[in-house]
Amino acid sequence: MTAQTAQARMAELSETNARLHAENRALTRRVAELAHANSDLQNLLESTAIAAIFLDSSLRITHYTPAITAIFRLTEADLGRPIDHIAHRVAYDRLKDDVAAVMRTLAPLEREIRDPQGGTQFLVRVLPYRALDNAVAGTVLTFMDVTALMRAEALLRDREALLRSIVEGIPQLVWRAVEPGCWTWVSPQWTSFTGQAAGAALGRGWLAMVHPEDRERVVLAWQEAHDAGQLEVDHRLWSLEANGFRTVHLRARPVMDAQGRVEEWFGTATDVHEMLLMQEHQQVLLHELQHRVRNTLAIVRSVARRTADSSDSVENYADRLEGRINAMARTQTLLTRATQSSVSLRDLISNEIFAQTVDRHRIEIEGPVVPVLGKAAENLSLAIHELTTNSVKHGALSAPGGKVGVRWEIDSRTQPDNLRLVWQETGLEMPVQPPGRRGFGTELIEGLVPYQFGGTGRLVFEPTGVVCTIELPLPSLVKVRVSITG
Repeated sequence: MTAQTAQARMAELSETNARLHAENRALTRRVAELAHANSDLQNLLESTAIAAIFLDSSLRITHYTPAITAIFRLTEADLGRPIDHIAHRVAYDRLKDDVAAVMRTLAPLEREIRDPQGGTQFLVRVLPYRALDNAVAGTVLTFMDVTALMRAEALLRDREALLRSIVEGIPQLVWRAVEPGCWTWVSPQWTSFTGQAAGAALGRGWLAMVHPEDRERVVLAWQEAHDAGQLEVDHRLWSLEANGFRTVHLRARPVMDAQGRVEEWFGTATDVHEMLLMQEHQQVLLHELQHRVRNTLAIVRSVARRTADSSDSVENYADRLEGRINAMARTQTLLTRATQSSVSLRDLISNEIFAQTVDRHRIEIEGPVVPVLGKAAENLSLAIHELTTNSVKHGALSAPGGKVGVRWEIDSRTQPDNLRLVWQETGLEMPVQPPGRRGFGTELIEGLVPYQFGGTGRLVFEPTGVVCTIELPLPSLVKVRVSITG
């Protein structure tokens, strides 16, 4: 070998050595980077709360996170062992089948499993594990504790079921809508009430059940609801059961999102038909009460004035006035207790007579059932009061053998039918003398009754006792009632 050849060989070796040193430095740097990446991965696996276990294609354990040891009893010595050799506390009999399915299809798989003893629930995800060359080298299984989530979901389902039972149990028709009045859901009560299917009510289909005359007003109320922040409107709604329209109160409030924007409207339709009828009836009763109070006060004024005209002393005036006002009070008590604002003629007569005498065996009351209304009852009770007072003080009930008979009948021979009532006293030993002047009782029977009711009243002082005959046209009782309610 010549010197020149040796020198060339030395140069080649030197260049090769330089390249080896450069590649060695690059390899060392790559090894350091790989070690650093491996360290980062190891720290990530150890720090993560997700329980994960890595298996090769033979279901042998290659890696795992510390969190998995709470499920599988793993130690470092278990690396390389088959997963089905490791004791675990979850019921996962399909583990091998799931891993095989993922290896075959390369599609992720999810399954919910449970710890039979502790009751903990896990969501298991099985995914294919790919190597650097993108070849599938095995699988990775992650176990997520979803116990709290499952409990929250169960609680949410229970609350939804409770809310649904409440919504479907109340009498209101419940609905949800977006503006302007486009319904997105209705409760079963809507179909029960209107007969319209839930699907047909969505959007603005529900307006078909609203009375045609009310639709424009309801739509206008919806248009104004956004600015008002609420919907309140009464309208008529078709009722399947009633086979007609009933008044309902439509009420809704907006549901806001976090930014204060209206997401939807939640509302109800409440049947207020009966309530409105009751309010109307209440107004009628109020007018009737006002009218009756005015009539009563007018009668009291008239009684007080006429009592004063026929009284010769303050004591006599007070005694008579008290008796007459008590008679009116007793009639008002009977009318108040009556269910139809009327009182039985028999009850009115007996109530007034027996308020002044206990001699029931000396009283005969006989006649058909006749209801007496309002003002007629007040005037008749005053008439019976006057007749009873006179009889107790001066007539048949003041004598040992005296008797009183009160009888009435309906005379259908007249047009209209007449009520004929006769008060007859008997058993007096001394002839009855007519009073020297016309008193309140005489004016009431012979003057007020004909004037008020278009009837007649007659007092006759016969030797055996007083005979009083009162005739009233039956329609006058109805007229009294109509005049009160009108």
